[in-house]
Amino acid sequence: MCIRGFLLLAGYYLVMASATAQTDTTTRPSVDTARVINAVRDTLTIKGTRPHSPRRATMLAAVLPGSGQIYNKRYWKVPLVYVGFGIIGYFIYDNNRNYQNYLQAFTALYVDNGANKPSAILASYFPDLSTSTLDRVTVDQLRRGKNTWRRYLELSVLSAAAFYALQIIDANVDAHLRGFDWNNDSLSLKFEPVFDTNYAGVGLVLRW
Repeated sequence: MCIRGFLLLAGYYLVMASATAQTDTTTRPSVDTARVINAVRDTLTIKGTRPHSPRRATMLAAVLPGSGQIYNKRYWKVPLVYVGFGIIGYFIYDNNRNYQNYLQAFTALYVDNGANKPSAILASYFPDLSTSTLDRVTVDQLRRGKNTWRRYLELSVLSAAAFYALQIIDANVDAHLRGFDWNNDSLSLKFEPVFDTNYAGVGLVLRW
């Protein structure tokens, strides 16, 4: 408030000073009072308000997921962002654990090349399986299991990348929508009569 009063007082002083100077014998250019006052008001408006920036929301979301939603004041979305990353992170961890287990079991059985029973080699990798079950495991089965878990792992990583991009897009779109005037009277969607050369009826008309 002090700054606003000071700027208005300064504008008023300029106007009064120019008016006084006109009584001088020396000819001086006149000052447009309305233009000075409007300039001061525009300066106050610019300094007092900070437009909502979609670019800033996008950059924040890219640097730290969820911060773009905070900037947009959509606080309820932040837990959803981190719950989503938490779920995807768990699947990445679990799929990678299973992939590494199958990879090591496959390598051990392949290198052994039948010198020992499969149960003697695979017992440490699959402790929940019985000896008779492990003895029936083949290298091809382990190869297929390894490839399956690797595919799951890759899909989990792609899901994380897609979710990361999605929360950036959400922050950007939300920031754009915040600047949209939903109360604009020119925006309307309603049924209106439609007349054409060979047609007359009712149509849905969108105006903006």
